Amino acid sequence: MALTQYINQQRQWYRTIKSTYCPALKEDVIFNSQGLRHLRYDGRGVARSKKEYHKRIKLLPSALNIVKSSPVFSSHDRRYKTEAKSQFVDYWSIRAVVGPREVLVTVILRRIGKGQIIFYSVF
Repeated sequence: MALTQYINQQRQWYRTIKSTYCPALKEDVIFNSQGLRHLRYDGRGVARSKKEYHKRIKLLPSALNIVKSSPVFSSHDRRYKTEAKSQFVDYWSIRAVVGPREVLVTVILRRIGKGQIIFYSVF
């Protein structure tokens, strides 16, 4: 399968997820376009390399399984947005070893203010 075809197939699959319950946070996690965009671009909007993007896209099924099955999160960080000091952003990371090669995968979840928790990244 060509790389472009594989990436398009993964994007299509990702769009079918919508949300899943996360036992670690005891809330639903939304899988929306923000998470998909962050796989392609970093936090400053700079495009990731094709190799990096491919690696992250390939980890999406593992990310979903990690969110669905992890009973605890690895870390939590709260930051205040610079443009609106009264609004905070929470980040959670959930880590798990997956696959026969025992690769450590980290999933990042994010919530802005009192909004919904979204899938933000995987590496």
